[in-house]
Amino acid sequence: KTSGGSAKESKHAGKRDDWWNDAVQGENKPNSEFPFEADDADHAETPTEAYRDVAAVLGRLAECLGRTRATLRIYDPYYCQGGVVKRLQQHGFKRVYNRCEDFYAMADAGRVPEYDVLLTNPPYSEDHFERIVKYCVGSGRPWMLLVPNFIYTKDFYKEHVLGSEAQRACMYLVPKKRY
Repeated sequence: KTSGGSAKESKHAGKRDDWWNDAVQGENKPNSEFPFEADDADHAETPTEAYRDVAAVLGRLAECLGRTRATLRIYDPYYCQGGVVKRLQQHGFKRVYNRCEDFYAMADAGRVPEYDVLLTNPPYSEDHFERIVKYCVGSGRPWMLLVPNFIYTKDFYKEHVLGSEAQRACMYLVPKKRY
Protein backbone atom coordinates (compact mmCIF):
# COMPACT_ATOMS: atom_id res chain seq x y z
CA LYS A 1 0.00 0.00 0.00
CA THR A 2 1.02 3.62 -0.32
CA SER A 3 1.52 6.83 1.56
CA GLY A 4 1.44 10.50 0.72
CA GLY A 5 3.92 12.73 -1.04
CA SER A 6 3.78 15.03 -4.03
CA ALA A 7 1.05 14.29 -6.54
CA LYS A 8 1.34 13.72 -10.28
CA GLU A 9 -1.56 14.65 -12.51
CA SER A 10 -3.92 11.83 -13.47
CA LYS A 11 -6.10 11.84 -16.54
CA HIS A 12 -8.80 10.19 -14.39
CA ALA A 13 -8.65 12.54 -11.42
CA GLY A 14 -11.39 14.94 -10.47
CA LYS A 15 -15.15 14.75 -10.34
CA ARG A 16 -15.51 12.90 -13.62
CA ASP A 17 -17.56 9.79 -14.18
CA ASP A 18 -16.46 8.76 -17.69
CA TRP A 19 -13.41 6.80 -16.55
CA TRP A 20 -15.68 4.15 -15.00
CA ASN A 21 -16.36 2.60 -18.41
CA ASP A 22 -13.90 -0.20 -17.72
CA ALA A 23 -11.89 -1.35 -14.74
CA VAL A 24 -8.55 0.37 -14.56
CA GLN A 25 -5.69 -2.09 -14.11
CA GLY A 26 -2.80 -0.56 -12.24
CA GLU A 27 0.73 -0.69 -13.55
CA ASN A 28 3.43 -2.65 -11.73
CA LYS A 29 6.03 -0.23 -10.46
CA PRO A 30 9.03 -0.56 -8.20
CA ASN A 31 8.63 1.54 -5.04
CA SER A 32 11.16 4.07 -6.37
CA GLU A 33 8.72 4.99 -9.15
CA PHE A 34 5.73 5.90 -6.98
CA PRO A 35 4.70 9.59 -7.03
CA PHE A 36 4.75 9.57 -3.22
CA GLU A 37 6.88 8.20 -0.40
CA ALA A 38 6.25 4.49 0.04
CA ASP A 39 7.26 2.17 2.86
CA ASP A 40 8.35 -1.18 1.42
CA ALA A 41 6.66 -2.97 4.34
CA ASP A 42 3.29 -1.56 3.24
CA HIS A 43 3.44 -3.16 -0.21
CA ALA A 44 1.67 -6.47 0.18
CA GLU A 45 -1.35 -7.20 -1.99
CA THR A 46 -4.59 -8.02 -0.19
CA PRO A 47 -5.35 -11.75 -0.36
CA THR A 48 -8.02 -13.00 -2.76
CA GLU A 49 -9.90 -14.48 0.21
CA ALA A 50 -10.54 -11.01 1.63
CA TYR A 51 -12.30 -9.90 -1.56
CA ARG A 52 -14.31 -13.12 -1.62
CA ASP A 53 -15.42 -12.38 1.94
CA VAL A 54 -16.66 -8.86 1.12
CA ALA A 55 -18.13 -9.61 -2.34
CA ALA A 56 -21.58 -10.47 -0.97
CA VAL A 57 -21.73 -7.25 1.04
CA LEU A 58 -20.62 -5.23 -1.98
CA GLY A 59 -23.26 -6.99 -4.09
CA ARG A 60 -25.98 -6.11 -1.59
CA LEU A 61 -24.75 -2.52 -1.43
CA ALA A 62 -24.98 -2.35 -5.22
CA GLU A 63 -28.62 -3.47 -5.03
CA CYS A 64 -29.41 -0.88 -2.35
CA LEU A 65 -27.91 1.82 -4.58
CA GLY A 66 -29.85 0.66 -7.65
CA ARG A 67 -26.71 -0.68 -9.29
CA THR A 68 -25.36 -4.07 -10.23
CA ARG A 69 -22.02 -5.63 -9.42
CA ALA A 70 -20.88 -4.56 -12.89
CA THR A 71 -21.90 -0.92 -12.40
CA LEU A 72 -20.96 -0.35 -8.74
CA ARG A 73 -18.12 2.21 -8.64
CA ILE A 74 -15.47 1.00 -6.19
CA TYR A 75 -12.57 3.22 -5.20
CA ASP A 76 -9.41 1.87 -3.57
CA PRO A 77 -7.25 4.93 -2.90
CA TYR A 78 -4.10 3.07 -1.86
CA TYR A 79 -2.09 1.64 -4.70
CA CYS A 80 0.13 -1.39 -4.17
CA GLN A 81 0.62 -3.25 -7.44
CA GLY A 82 -2.90 -2.90 -8.86
CA GLY A 83 -4.09 -6.42 -7.99
CA VAL A 84 -7.34 -5.17 -6.43
CA VAL A 85 -8.79 -4.52 -9.89
CA LYS A 86 -8.24 -8.08 -11.08
CA ARG A 87 -9.42 -9.63 -7.81
CA LEU A 88 -12.67 -7.65 -7.76
CA GLN A 89 -13.28 -8.35 -11.46
CA GLN A 90 -13.28 -12.05 -10.55
CA HIS A 91 -16.37 -11.33 -8.43
CA GLY A 92 -18.19 -9.37 -11.13
CA PHE A 93 -17.14 -5.84 -10.12
CA LYS A 94 -16.05 -4.11 -13.32
CA ARG A 95 -15.79 -0.45 -12.26
CA VAL A 96 -12.82 -0.38 -9.93
CA TYR A 97 -10.47 2.58 -9.60
CA ASN A 98 -7.01 1.91 -8.16
CA ARG A 99 -4.27 4.07 -9.62
CA CYS A 100 -0.70 4.87 -8.74
CA GLU A 101 -1.59 8.31 -7.36
CA ASP A 102 -1.07 10.20 -4.13
CA PHE A 103 -4.43 9.75 -2.38
CA TYR A 104 -3.77 12.42 0.23
CA ALA A 105 -2.87 15.06 -2.34
CA MET A 106 -5.93 14.10 -4.41
CA ALA A 107 -8.19 14.34 -1.35
CA ASP A 108 -6.70 17.67 -0.25
CA ALA A 109 -7.29 19.06 -3.75
CA GLY A 110 -10.86 17.69 -3.89
CA ARG A 111 -9.90 15.52 -6.85
CA VAL A 112 -10.82 12.00 -5.77
CA PRO A 113 -12.97 10.23 -8.35
CA GLU A 114 -16.71 9.90 -7.87
CA TYR A 115 -17.44 6.53 -6.31
CA ASP A 116 -20.21 4.54 -4.68
CA VAL A 117 -18.06 2.79 -2.08
CA LEU A 118 -14.51 3.12 -0.86
CA LEU A 119 -12.91 -0.28 -0.23
CA THR A 120 -9.30 -0.53 0.84
CA ASN A 121 -6.71 -2.33 2.89
CA PRO A 122 -4.76 0.74 4.06
CA PRO A 123 -1.03 0.82 4.74
CA TYR A 124 -0.13 -0.20 8.28
CA SER A 125 2.73 2.25 8.75
CA GLU A 126 2.65 5.80 10.10
CA ASP A 127 -0.83 7.33 10.60
CA HIS A 128 -2.61 5.84 7.59
CA PHE A 129 -5.31 4.10 9.64
CA GLU A 130 -6.28 7.33 11.36
CA ARG A 131 -6.22 9.36 8.15
CA ILE A 132 -8.41 6.95 6.19
CA VAL A 133 -10.94 6.61 9.02
CA LYS A 134 -11.26 10.40 9.22
CA TYR A 135 -11.64 10.64 5.44
CA CYS A 136 -14.24 7.87 5.27
CA VAL A 137 -16.37 9.20 8.11
CA GLY A 138 -16.25 12.69 6.60
CA SER A 139 -17.11 11.50 3.09
CA GLY A 140 -20.70 10.57 3.91
CA ARG A 141 -20.41 7.60 1.55
CA PRO A 142 -20.24 3.86 2.21
CA TRP A 143 -16.81 2.51 3.05
CA MET A 144 -15.18 -0.79 3.87
CA LEU A 145 -11.77 -0.99 5.48
CA LEU A 146 -9.90 -4.27 5.56
CA VAL A 147 -8.05 -3.77 8.83
CA PRO A 148 -7.00 -5.74 11.89
CA ASN A 149 -9.53 -5.85 14.70
CA PHE A 150 -7.35 -3.81 17.08
CA ILE A 151 -8.28 -0.67 15.13
CA TYR A 152 -11.60 -0.33 16.97
CA THR A 153 -9.68 0.04 20.24
CA LYS A 154 -7.70 3.07 19.06
CA ASP A 155 -8.55 6.53 20.35
CA PHE A 156 -8.97 7.98 16.85
CA TYR A 157 -11.51 5.27 16.00
CA LYS A 158 -13.46 5.91 19.18
CA GLU A 159 -13.38 9.65 18.49
CA HIS A 160 -14.46 9.55 14.85
CA VAL A 161 -16.67 6.46 14.61
CA LEU A 162 -18.07 5.42 17.99
CA GLY A 163 -20.86 7.73 19.09
CA SER A 164 -21.18 9.27 15.62
CA GLU A 165 -23.64 8.77 12.77
CA ALA A 166 -21.08 6.43 11.25
CA GLN A 167 -21.49 4.02 14.16
CA ARG A 168 -25.16 3.46 13.36
CA ALA A 169 -24.21 2.11 9.95
CA CYS A 170 -21.18 0.11 11.07
CA MET A 171 -20.92 -3.56 10.42
CA TYR A 172 -17.93 -5.73 11.24
CA LEU A 173 -16.98 -8.82 9.25
CA VAL A 174 -14.52 -11.23 10.78
CA PRO A 175 -12.98 -13.99 8.67
CA LYS A 176 -13.13 -17.56 9.93
CA LYS A 177 -9.36 -17.69 9.76
CA ARG A 178 -6.63 -15.07 9.65
CA TYR A 179 -5.40 -14.06 6.21
